[in-house]
Amino acid sequence: RWPPFNQPPGTPWENGNPATGKRGSVIDSRAIDHSQAEIVNAIKRLGLTPDANNLEQLGLAIQNYVSSLTGEGGDDTFLTVPSARATLPIYPEVLSADGRLSISSPSSGSLVVAASGAIRHRGVFDVLLSDIPLEERTFAMLPSKVAHIRWEPTGGLKRLYLDDETYNPLGLPETDPSFDAGYDSAFLARATTDPSANVSITTLANRDRLESEQEAAGVAGVTTFNPAWGAKFSHTFALNWARTPLVSLWGISKQGSDTIYPDGWANLVEIQSKSRYAVAASVETNWSGSPVNPNGILRLTAHR
Repeated sequence: RWPPFNQPPGTPWENGNPATGKRGSVIDSRAIDHSQAEIVNAIKRLGLTPDANNLEQLGLAIQNYVSSLTGEGGDDTFLTVPSARATLPIYPEVLSADGRLSISSPSSGSLVVAASGAIRHRGVFDVLLSDIPLEERTFAMLPSKVAHIRWEPTGGLKRLYLDDETYNPLGLPETDPSFDAGYDSAFLARATTDPSANVSITTLANRDRLESEQEAAGVAGVTTFNPAWGAKFSHTFALNWARTPLVSLWGISKQGSDTIYPDGWANLVEIQSKSRYAVAASVETNWSGSPVNPNGILRLTAHR
């Protein structure tokens, strides 16, 4: 905003008064020229050619730009951030390379969520950990406890003990899928303490889409099925996700003798256990005789 000619910034404009002989403010040419230039530049930048005979161009240019962003719908069709945070079916995401926050225990009986990183809620709103005060990122930990560290839009960071009847009224096991992250609840870590309140922390990956492909190979053990023989290979695949995975498995075992062959049920691939933390699986091949130097391979595809 330009002041009157030869006056310091902030000086108000004043009208003259012929009856009293008061002079009005002297116009600085820049007050007119710069204002017009700003309007003309806005019209150009928004895609129109300035026309001195059209006094509706600035409004039209702004209207066209808004329409290009909104699909020309009325404002009743706009998706506002509050509406998006209440309705979009997008899981919370931790904005880090592996989808996990940095959480540590500086001493026994204490847990601290670091001030680095952010949590994206419903895909549209970022909560910076640096904006959360240290006292709200620090939690006392009682001895011999299992706790979940969570974040929710209405309550922020929370430490919730598994034996708390409010949090776990049915007394469900810690790995139960009902504790998985939801659209409005990020599951950041599991924390356990020993009788001396030393804290062990498992940080969990929070992404809208969780995916993993893993392969394991190794020596298979020989098992006996009267009258057949088996070669069994087992492996546990680590995940540490905020949600329990859906999985598919492929596996086979082989051995070094050319005098025996797969027999009976031939090849059995099984999931031994599954949780948000890991998938334990095995493959067992039934042979017509005792397998020689057997080994096995398992491939896991997990998503959620």
